[in-house]
Amino acid sequence: STLFPYTTLFRSPTVTVIGRVHGQERPDRASEQLLFRGFNADIGGNFTKALGDYGKAAEALQGEIIERHRPLLSAAGVDLAWFKGNADLLALHRALRDSGILDVDPEAKTTLKKLLNRTGLALKHQADQHGAPEDYANALRYCQKAIEVDPSYGAAHYNEACIMLKLGRTGPALASLATAIQDSSFDFKKQAREKDVDWNVLRLDNASFRQLVGLSVTSTESR
Repeated sequence: STLFPYTTLFRSPTVTVIGRVHGQERPDRASEQLLFRGFNADIGGNFTKALGDYGKAAEALQGEIIERHRPLLSAAGVDLAWFKGNADLLALHRALRDSGILDVDPEAKTTLKKLLNRTGLALKHQADQHGAPEDYANALRYCQKAIEVDPSYGAAHYNEACIMLKLGRTGPALASLATAIQDSSFDFKKQAREKDVDWNVLRLDNASFRQLVGLSVTSTESR
């Protein structure tokens, strides 16, 4: 996969840039173009614009799904007028899951999981500006739905870990980080060890974190 040069992207110390891990967006599909545009806005610190672009990406995905899978949607009892006009990304996820489209359309599945994950990431970045626990909890919902779409999706596990850490849930955060590290599509271990400021609270003296990401653990830390 072609990745952004992460070392050049940190515009803000709060921004975690794990999102675009599973390859280039598809330039022939509007939903993927809008995903790309939204992610650029997010890493540039314009989280409101990012969320707006992701909303447009969801609308584009809805149109693409109707064009490809109108019979499946109808057979599942999905009202097409509702489906096309519904701005609720979580409702879109339910409709695609329940109609079986995610089982037969890998492109839709990939776009949806990235859309859920990046929405959660942008919401997390917004929460970093205000620090409200309920905002982090909302961001977490989207990352967890991305994991529901693809349980092996390391980027979503990583973002889940960062959000849990913000909520003070250190144990679950480390468990999610361990799962993310199993995804070889990106070096999540190095990201947590060297680059991501979210992990600063554990990097110096948390033995479990240090062992997980390959840092030395002193005898004092291991007690």
